[in-house]
Amino acid sequence: AHYKALKFDIRKLHSDCRQWYADRDHAKENVCKEEDKDTKHFQDEESNAFTTVAKAEKAERASILAEAKRQKKHDDAAAKKKEEDEAAAAKKKEDDEAAAAKASAAAAAPDAASSEPTA
Repeated sequence: AHYKALKFDIRKLHSDCRQWYADRDHAKENVCKEEDKDTKHFQDEESNAFTTVAKAEKAERASILAEAKRQKKHDDAAAKKKEEDEAAAAKKKEDDEAAAAKASAAAAAPDAASSEPTA
């Protein structure tokens, strides 16, 4: 009877050990699953952060490009206006010179007309 009780205790002990190992393995699996979940969550957050930074950099580049285009358009308009002003100034100068030549020719003509009859 003592032998049977001892055999039962050993079987019970084996069963308890198997249960303990099963519980331990199950706990390890849960820990691994949690770690995987945490790792995936961290990777997702990291990816989202990189995406956000990339979007911000892209928006900043687009803003800089838009500003450069606006500045170029402004510079082109200023250069065109300067050319038009220079052309207008040259035309005005030519017109003034022509008017001055005409005036001097008109002034010389009466002098010549008035000096001829006296001669």
